[in-house]
Amino acid sequence: MAVFWICNLEASNFVFEDVRFERLSNEDFIKRSWAPEYNISFKAIADDDLAIKPIVQSNGLLGVINDICMLLSLAQSKRIYCSLYEIEGTSTSRHVTPGMSFGWSPIPVIPENNIEVYLSTAATNLRKQGWAKKVGFIPSVYFLLESMNAQVLDFNFISAWIALEILANCHVAKSKILASSKFKTVRRLVHDALDDEAKKGILSDKQKDLILQKVPELNRFSTRDSVMSLSEARGWDSVTDEWVGNLINIRNGILHSGTYKGFERQHVGQLYSQLAGTVQLMLIDLLGCSQFAEVSL
Repeated sequence: MAVFWICNLEASNFVFEDVRFERLSNEDFIKRSWAPEYNISFKAIADDDLAIKPIVQSNGLLGVINDICMLLSLAQSKRIYCSLYEIEGTSTSRHVTPGMSFGWSPIPVIPENNIEVYLSTAATNLRKQGWAKKVGFIPSVYFLLESMNAQVLDFNFISAWIALEILANCHVAKSKILASSKFKTVRRLVHDALDDEAKKGILSDKQKDLILQKVPELNRFSTRDSVMSLSEARGWDSVTDEWVGNLINIRNGILHSGTYKGFERQHVGQLYSQLAGTVQLMLIDLLGCSQFAEVSL
């Protein structure tokens, strides 16, 4: 028998495959002196020798529990995690230390009565070979959840932005503006033009080389175009070009100068909440679970 103690989860009792999730009784809560410290609200119970098929992580039952917590975090808009676990015949082991339990929204996206079907559908898609890597799901969701742990708004924002950029870049993948054969012509023209300017003394050889290093980037889609391409392909009409432009300006300000480039801190906080919530709904939609959500893009 294995018992995993789950923090911050709010739901009725439910089952995922062969794992039972039970709300802590008052007796359990009082008995476990560390329950209040960790904000433990549930226990997940399973036979430790069950051959449960992995979802994302491959390290046995603990990996399945951690992946379920990841999916529950997406569903409930806050960090849900396994803090402690006990396996019959062994002493209690600490897995995760107490952490912050705030999110970007106080409102769960997936209602309690849809938790079981949501988890089942999400796990089915995640188990499809190559699917998670193709869409960038795993790094994106982890950066999104990490944005909840940061205590500085800049880190909150940048982590959530990285989550969005991963999804957008995976969508365009190896797509280029021009086919390689056509872009070779462009590169040759640029190279010849720079050679002419260097011969005239307008550019030094070093300056010419620095510019040539940037030429391949001319054939890549911009981040803004990548985000909009993904949103248009998925029908996410609430993602607008103006909104993405504001996010990019803040991102550039934070990374290049440590400022918000004219945006008030309160506005940046609001945009972070919108950004995190939007990426959350994107991930839920990509999982094929938007029909179980109370809100959508």
